[in-house]
Amino acid sequence: TFSRQGGGRCHDCGGLRPSGFGGGPRRCSYLNRLFCHQCHTNQKAVLPFRVLSAWDFVTYTVCNGAFHYLANNYDLPTLRAADIAPSVYRKCLPLQSARVIRRQLGLLGDVIRECPNKAFAKQHLDA
Repeated sequence: TFSRQGGGRCHDCGGLRPSGFGGGPRRCSYLNRLFCHQCHTNQKAVLPFRVLSAWDFVTYTVCNGAFHYLANNYDLPTLRAADIAPSVYRKCLPLQSARVIRRQLGLLGDVIRECPNKAFAKQHLDA
């Protein structure tokens, strides 16, 4: 239950979590843990796992640490859709097209790396 998780302490700072009317602990939707009001200020973020598993771009309340982590890593490909939710490619045609193009580019890169005249290929690709 909520009251037993973490012994009534904030998951981040270890301080006592508030309780009572309007001051209860706040649950982080990213970490699924309870936090005090200093460590969870109701900031919102899109959760990468929710995007991949349910194509859900809704913003959820997250603790301050999770908010900063997600904001700092927003552009980094940290999760592979094929590993987490392979069915997402069937649900989203643009993503399926991007996957095909990405595979084709990977094959093209292999061909260029094996090209006997790499300098010529590099000169024309950089143009």
